Amino acid sequence: MEEVGLLELKRVKGGLGVRGMTLLVAGVLVVSFLAQLPTYRVADWAEFAFYDAGTVIKGDMLVAKGYVPTVDFGYTHGLLSLLYGRVGFAVFGRGAWGYLGLMVLGEMGMAWGLARVLVAMRVRRAGVVLFCVGLPLAVMPAYLTLTHVLEGMCITMALAEQAEGKRSRALGWMVVCVMVKPSMGYVYGFWLVGVHALASLSRRKRNTLKCELRFVLPAVIVGGVLVVGLSMWMGVGTVVATMLPTTGMKTYAAAGFGFFGEQGRAFWMPGDAWKYVISPVGAFLLAAVVSAGGAGWAGWGILRRLATDSHGQTQTMLRRMEMMVTVGVLHTAFLLGFYGWTGSWNYYSYLAVLGLVMGVDSATPQSGVATTWRRGIVGAVVVVMLLSQVETAGAVWNGWKWKQRMDGLWVERDLQAEWEGVMKRVGEGRTIVMTNGWIAGNVELPDAWFPELGIPTESELERVRRQVEKVEFVVRWKAYQKFEDVWNARELDAEREQFKTIWMGRFLELMKRNGGEGEEEVKSKR
Repeated sequence: MEEVGLLELKRVKGGLGVRGMTLLVAGVLVVSFLAQLPTYRVADWAEFAFYDAGTVIKGDMLVAKGYVPTVDFGYTHGLLSLLYGRVGFAVFGRGAWGYLGLMVLGEMGMAWGLARVLVAMRVRRAGVVLFCVGLPLAVMPAYLTLTHVLEGMCITMALAEQAEGKRSRALGWMVVCVMVKPSMGYVYGFWLVGVHALASLSRRKRNTLKCELRFVLPAVIVGGVLVVGLSMWMGVGTVVATMLPTTGMKTYAAAGFGFFGEQGRAFWMPGDAWKYVISPVGAFLLAAVVSAGGAGWAGWGILRRLATDSHGQTQTMLRRMEMMVTVGVLHTAFLLGFYGWTGSWNYYSYLAVLGLVMGVDSATPQSGVATTWRRGIVGAVVVVMLLSQVETAGAVWNGWKWKQRMDGLWVERDLQAEWEGVMKRVGEGRTIVMTNGWIAGNVELPDAWFPELGIPTESELERVRRQVEKVEFVVRWKAYQKFEDVWNARELDAEREQFKTIWMGRFLELMKRNGGEGEEEVKSKR
């Protein structure tokens, strides 16, 4: 548990070093990204037009207008996410492909961090194979927002530093993580402080003030630079507000989120038994259980060592046990503490898969019969991982075969027909699309970041109300009927009464202001 260098772990004996492992992990991620391009996980038009990916582009547009997050628009993430998008869109262009380019860059950072962990933990070849097979489950081809990939990069880099014996640097990464998203960064940061304290006690040496300052110094320097820099950009109040998870907690509570809530149960109780086999559900649950169980086993081993003052374990084994506990605790904290909507399982699935790989890799010693059993266990888990991606493979096949191109992205044919039909119906009429996402074209979008009730500020709602007051047509995404979006806000009651539905399809709903010209003509085209 001591803070020592792990130069001897830079290369697994007979295996890949950090550079080779990084290239391997990055290569698998790039293949996964390219294969899933036309699916809803990557370059899907509807995902950008109506869901979270589009909020990233919209957030940059709001900042470009001079709006301040938490003041002029509700915002639940950290300022570094906005800054990353601000700089990245200036380089790549503000749009879906600029977003995807920034996503790939973040995932290359994750690849480096994950590779360093695998090498530092001396994961055997079978474990590396298992990890690569599970990568499409561990790391999404594209996350919902840039916030999630940046947070993943910070966490995997911190895990790499911790695995290499540099906990103080890992703590510095967690300060960055809090500025990206104020959730797991706090959990991991406090955990690192606790691990450092436990390691100090285990050495039975009195730590000097100088030693403690050396531990926190990277975090203090990083935090100071970020707070000053971000305060000069957006103001001290905004920096403090975005470092606190209060807005996100309120939103989660209002939406009934949680692993054991209605949203969470919709994932791990899918209704159809076959989904446990050919979708990520079963593999994820297996990884989560093994990760938590491995943390318990490793934690017990560390406590026994501390109680008996045993020095039988090597530093490599102790470091592996420390990492197993860390990964298991972090992922379990996510499941029990801040699991969100149904698809939130993929936010930190790299932790679950890492825990699974380390657990399986540590399950049996290297001996004749044990090696045979270990290979059988690894083979069985590899099969589970492969089967869990059958549903994804089907989505990839359907995407490449059936989807159409629109605005440089992929879209379902029926949705494309509906959208084009709606645009013909509104003609030159002033139209607002009440969406959480971003759409290019001759339509207005709500002057709000994420117009779902509980997030927008009062000034934000007033801006949207003034927009609706001036338009002739309103387009809604029918799936929003399951949620309380801004269109249903009491602030828009008077404006909402001025519109009535004149056309409704499978995906979209078109409303027109009462008494407008051409109303009967539009009705006849329904």
